[in-house]
Amino acid sequence: MAKKNKNVNPEPPKKSINEMTDSEFITYADYLSSPYYRAYVNARVRAEAGVQSERGAGYGGFVGAPVAPAVVPKNRRAKKRGFFLFLIMLIMLLTVAIAVTYFLNIATIDQYVSLYKIPDGKEIEVVDEETEEVTTEIVDAYVALTDAPVGMVKNFVSDLSLESEYYNNFIDGKLDDAEAMKKIAVFAVPVAAVVIIVCAVIGLIKALVALFSRKKSDGYYKKVRFGFLAILMFLCGLVLAVGGLYVSGLGFEGAIDFLTLKSEVMQAGYGLYAMIGLPILTFIFTCVAYKKIKK
Repeated sequence: MAKKNKNVNPEPPKKSINEMTDSEFITYADYLSSPYYRAYVNARVRAEAGVQSERGAGYGGFVGAPVAPAVVPKNRRAKKRGFFLFLIMLIMLLTVAIAVTYFLNIATIDQYVSLYKIPDGKEIEVVDEETEEVTTEIVDAYVALTDAPVGMVKNFVSDLSLESEYYNNFIDGKLDDAEAMKKIAVFAVPVAAVVIIVCAVIGLIKALVALFSRKKSDGYYKKVRFGFLAILMFLCGLVLAVGGLYVSGLGFEGAIDFLTLKSEVMQAGYGLYAMIGLPILTFIFTCVAYKKIKK
């Protein structure tokens, strides 16, 4: 007698459960009960449809959603403009150079880099080469960017060998009966000058790093930011300007003469204008130094 063949289920379907009819679902229920088979069918259908998934389904899970576009970090940029980074580097280098001129003690450049000019604020001894006669002349005094911090230190360290026009004209024996606002201004000016110098050194290092940096592994440049430094330097420049008005006793009433170089008490120097204008240029350049990524 011929052996009776056992019932064998037909080949499993190659489509997802959502595409099956009720009869197909009942017929292939034993296959569909396996989580591995469901994952296989779903993956096959998605592959045929050309949809990529981030990962396959787990035990009885659903296949992952399509892979989302890679998220580019906020500090990444598609292109850097080296010209503007170079200008930022020059600005920071110029600020540092203005600070260093104090130690060079070159009279011919003091008038071009000083924060303040004090008309007839300094006595010097002049020796006649022929007669060797010594005479005293009164000349203009100039307060450099580093002069003010040195003057503040000299106020606490009396035996400091460095000379300071700021100390001689505004601190030495002149604060005993001074108003509170003038006392605050006298020490606010040196602090603002120190902050500007420190920011300039940091900015110079950052500018060099940005100028010679290359693309990262993701194909983008890391944006080096100078905005905070520029704003801080600008605010300190304003402190130098307002502080100079109170230190000299001019107040806001004499601001016009102070800024237009007409005051006989104290005048704004070219270095002061640089401490206000250069941070503005730095902020503008940092806004255009990198090209944004188009979405």
